[in-house]
Amino acid sequence: QLMGKNPSTGSVPLWSYVLFFSFHFPTWLYTSLHHLKDKASKIPSANEVEPGWWVGGRYAADLGKDWAGIVDMTCEFPEACFSRTDKYL
Repeated sequence: QLMGKNPSTGSVPLWSYVLFFSFHFPTWLYTSLHHLKDKASKIPSANEVEPGWWVGGRYAADLGKDWAGIVDMTCEFPEACFSRTDKYL
């Protein structure tokens, strides 16, 4: 909870971005550039590894899917799929 991320919704408060700017900005920049490179190379932001089971990253929300559950493994990014998921961990 050091970064202030809400464990129930996956949201990151504004104070965290201000206080930890030197962490958030380079992380956001790297991830954004990497995502653009992946999109240009047609690498999907999530993959179905078994029927109905998906593994994805920060930009899996781009798929526009409704998710049965999300296991959020990050402290630095808000969860973009929260509004389209049934269970959030």
